[in-house]
Amino acid sequence: KVSGKAARHWCVQRRLHHLRRFLHDPIKAEAGDHYALYFGDVRFARRGGLSGTTEALHHWLATWAACINAGQVPPNLVGLTLRFLEAPHLFDSTTGAALVPPDSA
Repeated sequence: KVSGKAARHWCVQRRLHHLRRFLHDPIKAEAGDHYALYFGDVRFARRGGLSGTTEALHHWLATWAACINAGQVPPNLVGLTLRFLEAPHLFDSTTGAALVPPDSA
């Protein structure tokens, strides 16, 4: 939860190659020097799906989510992340009505 808001959950499948090419690499390029501030010593998963890949991805994505939730990430990178992860639309752009009810806490 963020600021008392209910968590949202959805599922999308991505290959490691796609996570690297369409999420990690654009974030790293756009963030520039801020990348090290966001991630510190947290490393993205190695190529080839070696042992520890899932754990590395989990840690990297959790770190990125924490940065987003803390308001440290510029809107363009938040948007890139949400589009890549096919996040559901939460509100109707014309009426403002909720489209997706929050998950039960």
